[in-house]
Amino acid sequence: MRRFLYNKNVFKRHTFELPIILVGNISVGGTGKTPHVEYIIRLLTDNYRVGCISRGYKRKSKGFIRANCEENATTIGDEPAQYKTKFKDKIDIVVCEDRVTGIEKMLKFDPKPDIIIMDDGYQHLPVKAGLSILLTDFYHLYTKDYPMPSGRLREYKSAANEADIIVVTKCPTVVSPLEIKNIKAELKLKDHQSLMFSHLKYHNWVPLTEAAQHRGFCKKCTQILLVSGIADSYPFYDYARSKCFELKELKFGDHQAFSPKDIQTIKHEYDGMLSSNKIILTTEKDAMRLSCVDDQKELNLLPIFYVPINVEFQEPYGKMFNKKIFDYVRKNTTNG
Repeated sequence: MRRFLYNKNVFKRHTFELPIILVGNISVGGTGKTPHVEYIIRLLTDNYRVGCISRGYKRKSKGFIRANCEENATTIGDEPAQYKTKFKDKIDIVVCEDRVTGIEKMLKFDPKPDIIIMDDGYQHLPVKAGLSILLTDFYHLYTKDYPMPSGRLREYKSAANEADIIVVTKCPTVVSPLEIKNIKAELKLKDHQSLMFSHLKYHNWVPLTEAAQHRGFCKKCTQILLVSGIADSYPFYDYARSKCFELKELKFGDHQAFSPKDIQTIKHEYDGMLSSNKIILTTEKDAMRLSCVDDQKELNLLPIFYVPINVEFQEPYGKMFNKKIFDYVRKNTTNG
């Protein structure tokens, strides 16, 4: 009903005189939004000043915050903290519940951004983005799901009709022509929509703690304790399983702020593993929140590594996706 009223101009949608790229979904988490936002940031930062605005989900602060090197997952949320850690001064990171207010304040920056990426803004209807990118999981297409509480959709499937680009994420490394054909038929794309396919790429583990730094990187462990607080950990689980002989998973709530008690739980599970060749593996987003735990001394005794990831597109979709982004930006910015 909200989307209908906004589309009928009963409620006002704000537009801005600069390119705004929206990356989001209509399901509850788990579509790989964060690495796709990072992909777009990498694509644009060599030629443009990029700003990124997020709600800052599960942060303990309120209102508008412009991220600096002192902010962390507690004050701005794990995803914005991850962007700031990776890209530092290359981008402006802002968190604000009211995206209209947040964007208006960003336009007063000196220098102001040439482009703004709205992180997880598909349901934030007061802002009308110029380019809307909708993500859906290869194994959990939104067309095969239902609105909450029966399923995991935030709104009806028809909301996908407003997307300009639909990216099927978390695909196998190679998607066959037959699978592509079947997915196109399943999604029933509109004439204005483009369909892309991406997959996750995992990189070398990064030590998070002092114990991990002393432990050093190993290609294959006897045992791994997988610690995750993300919506859908199945691709990460499959990856970790290929890196050890025995895998044990310890799951926490999505975006959960880790407490000293949680660290004790992790330590207890780790100590109960019998092999001497064992480590703890976690995601980048979880690493952002683990770094905010009050008792860092206890945390540093555990050999915790995190795994950086990014996305790659199956060709020719990578070139197609990049062209869509650049064509939109060049057409709508004065910084050519």
